[in-house]
Amino acid sequence: NEDNDHLVKKLAGKSYRDDATLQDLERAKKTLRERFVVGLTERMGESVRRFNIVLGLDKEETCKYCKSCMNTYFGAHPQKSNSNPHPELQEDDPAWQLIAQQNSLDMQLYDYILQLFDEQKDLIERTYYPTTADTSSSPADTGSIEDAGSVVSME
Repeated sequence: NEDNDHLVKKLAGKSYRDDATLQDLERAKKTLRERFVVGLTERMGESVRRFNIVLGLDKEETCKYCKSCMNTYFGAHPQKSNSNPHPELQEDDPAWQLIAQQNSLDMQLYDYILQLFDEQKDLIERTYYPTTADTSSSPADTGSIEDAGSVVSME
C-alpha cells in the first residue's frame, strides 16, 4: 500500500508506490544517523533547544529574541498557540493496532529514533560542551535555554 511505512520510504529514497523492505529500514536508519538531528514531539522543548544549538541560534549575538521566544513557548508556563487538541490512541485500541501493523517498519524506525535521540544528547554534550561532558551540571543536562553553547557539524 502506498500509504504504509511512509517515513521509511522517504528516508530510503523510495517512491510512495514502492513497498518498503527491511533493507529500506536500515537505509533509513543510516540516513537519520548520518544526516539528521532528531527531535520528538513529546520532548518538543528539548528538541527545539538542540536544533537551536546545532544551527547556532542559541548564541546571544545571533538572536537576541530567541531566548524570549523559547521561554514563551517552552518555559515554565508555555503558550500553546500553535497546538491543536486531538484524541490520543492507546496501544490496546484497535485503530492503533491496525496502524501499527500496517506501518511496522515505521514503528521500528520510531523505536530507533527514540534511541538516537538519547545518543545524540551525548554527542551534542561532548561536541558543544567538551569541558563539561563529564559533569552533571552541563547545559545539555539542565535543559536551560540560556546555557546553550557553540556550533559544530553533527557529521
